[in-house]
Parts: sequence; C-alpha cells; structure tokens
Amino acid sequence: YSYGAGTLTKYIGEQMDRCSLTAAISCCASYDYVLTANKLEKGLNTRTYNKQLTQTLISYLKSHENQFKDSTHLNLRDAYKARTMRQYDTATAVPLFGYDDVIDYYKEGSSAQWIQHIRIPTLLLSALDDPICCIKGLPLSSVCENEYIIAVLTKEGGHVGWLQGWWPAKYTWENTVIIEYIRAILKERNYVWHEDDTNDEYEQLSIEFTNLEDESLEESYL
Repeated sequence: YSYGAGTLTKYIGEQMDRCSLTAAISCCASYDYVLTANKLEKGLNTRTYNKQLTQTLISYLKSHENQFKDSTHLNLRDAYKARTMRQYDTATAVPLFGYDDVIDYYKEGSSAQWIQHIRIPTLLLSALDDPICCIKGLPLSSVCENEYIIAVLTKEGGHVGWLQGWWPAKYTWENTVIIEYIRAILKERNYVWHEDDTNDEYEQLSIEFTNLEDESLEESYL
C-alpha cells in the first residue's frame, strides 16, 4: 500500500526475470515521486495531507533519534524544522544516502520507469481522485504493452479508501478485488485455496475492463 506499493513495484521491475515472487499487488502507489511531491504542495494539500505526513515522520524520527545523534550525515535540527515532505526528505534521505538533491532522490526512487520490466503477474490498483499519490505518474503505454500487468483505475476511491455503501462496513472494495486476484493466481498455479469463514464475507466480483489504449480514456486519467 501507498509508499510500500511504490517500493514493491520498483523492486519487481528491477528484478525482472530474477524475481522470486509468485505475484504482486500494488495498491495506491506513487509511480512518480516528483509529481506526487508537487501535488502535495498545491492548495489545501499543503495544510492537510502534506502537513500531517510530515509531522508523522518527524514524530517517528524523534522516537529513534538516539540512533542518529552521532551521524555526520544527518542534521536532526533541520529535519525537525521541516514543514513539508520535500523539506523533510531534503534534510534526511538526501544526505543519508548521498543523493545530489531531493529531485535526484525522487527520480531514483520512482517506479514508473521499471513497470515495463515487470515479469510476474502484477495487479495495480489506483483511484483517479487520490489526493496524495499522483496517478499521472503511471505510464499507461508501459501498462498496455506488458502482458503481466492488470491495472484497475477507478474514478473514485481516494487514497486507500474505496468505502462501500451508505454506512461503510468492515471490508472495503479493494479487499474484494485483491482476494479475487489472489484466488485466480493460486488457481492458475494449481495451489490449494484454503476455505475458511472469510469466504462468506466476500462476494464474487465481476469487473468490466476498458481498453487502456483508448485515447479518450488516457486523457481522462491524465
């Protein structure tokens, strides 16, 4: 999910045919961190999502600051003064890992350029109205040309949202999609699906797929 989904997508692309995973599911990933950072700095995002994410990371860093107090590559004072994700990354990841600047860090960490190299069954789940991870970073041409990838892009869903019904119940929409995908992968691999009481909680999902090569569709997504 989210940042971890982007990291997973990049990893399986880098591994190509060497990847030992059976399949992968990437939910609400950022495929281009430059675009995502820019989106977080627009309008209300700066005072809401960006601020909250930055404060969360600062709090986490403070709880482990003893591990970095003697570091010559990290200035904790600069990190604690950060007000945006870009400022936090500039003060932490850039010096710690030797990047030239924050843009260099974002470009190297993005998964978009690796999607064409994925060689295991992969499900990409994203919502067009995701307020955090910018969907514009997803290279639709690479998705269309890669037989290993299924991309499910919804008009609504937010960031790891996809709530269902007037009063959202225990499970969200993507849970159903993910379980159906896993079942299909296991069946194709002749693995045994262990039946349990969770089966009653999910209904078989039927998805009507639209051709991503449709130019009008691409324009509406990007």
